[in-house]
Amino acid sequence: MDEALVRVADGIAARGWYVGEEFLAPPPLAGLVAHAEFCRAADLLRPAAIGRGAGRRRLRSVRRDRIQWIDSGNPPPPLRPFLERVETLRLTLNRELCAGLWEVETQLACYEPGGFYRRHLDQFAEAQARRVTLILYLNHDWSAADGGALRMYVGEGETPIDVLPERGRFVVFRSDAVEHEVLASARLRFSLTAWFRRRELSG
Repeated sequence: MDEALVRVADGIAARGWYVGEEFLAPPPLAGLVAHAEFCRAADLLRPAAIGRGAGRRRLRSVRRDRIQWIDSGNPPPPLRPFLERVETLRLTLNRELCAGLWEVETQLACYEPGGFYRRHLDQFAEAQARRVTLILYLNHDWSAADGGALRMYVGEGETPIDVLPERGRFVVFRSDAVEHEVLASARLRFSLTAWFRRRELSG
């Protein structure tokens, strides 16, 4: 049993979120950083949108990042250790919380200086498949002066929690319950996000 991931499940059960360090060992983490930098240099990232289906649109007043969706069936080699770890977390959450998580969708995001993402939930209003969000950060020597913190709104009357996007740090939270935003970044900022999903029930 992976005790580090059991602690993640315990945090989700107790308060709906968890912040940890060292989701991956340094060598595969370095591979992710190099891959993210390559994708940016090769212009493989595209402006992000909000919403889904017919309601999908780009609003720079809400979100200013560039993204790449990851094909989990045929991922680039540097992403394979990350996806294997994500799968272990999925199985852990299902075992510990009876979460019923069926699949994962994954995205690389890049915020250029000045980029942000306003307060939101990760679960769409018209679809409830996303249940748990994982974010892994890829940025070295990040300080509060660099901006770009993830701000989580964790409860009525509670002080929001700011998480600096330092390399190796990760955040896991309930997609349907924890509103959050990315504050304006003063530096180039990379992250990988995985959404753990339940089956979508058809009408």
